[in-house]
Amino acid sequence: AQQLYQQAIDSGHENFAPAAAFGLGILLEELDETSRAQEVYTQAIASGHPEYAALAAHNLGVLLERLERLDRSKEVYEQAIALGHPDVTCWAALKLGDILARQRDDKKAQDIYELVIALRHPEFASLGALNLARLHRDREEKNSARTAYERAIAMGPPETAGTAAEELTALLEEGADREQAAKT
Repeated sequence: AQQLYQQAIDSGHENFAPAAAFGLGILLEELDETSRAQEVYTQAIASGHPEYAALAAHNLGVLLERLERLDRSKEVYEQAIALGHPDVTCWAALKLGDILARQRDDKKAQDIYELVIALRHPEFASLGALNLARLHRDREEKNSARTAYERAIAMGPPETAGTAAEELTALLEEGADREQAAKT
């Protein structure tokens, strides 16, 4: 399979070569050949193909994140976002926001999650709102967290809305417990 993928890449065809580079990257990751996977994903990105460049950028970002090369992963996610593919932009933005939140770069994470919400993707906008709610919750910004949870519930597919509702309930109960404790 690797040889066939490589032949398609070597053909230089505007559609088949980037598709093959993307496919070969996936195969090489499965074989734990991460260096070669990075190379072929980079080839697919360099092609500028509207679909496969973006998909390869996302996958490369995930691979780099798994290898704990977070600075490079963030760069690649930003590249994936810039390519503008409707699904990949949201996937990559959510992944970038998560890294930024883990690194306590809260302002940038918030901006990224708000970008996902603004894109109004039917699946991912609610995840952006849920992640934004969690960011506010972790910063103990209860009112902002509540607003973001409510947005996630209103936008979400049932699974995301359900998770947001559960977390909002826990947030409100926690606040009620604190208020009750303060009164005693």
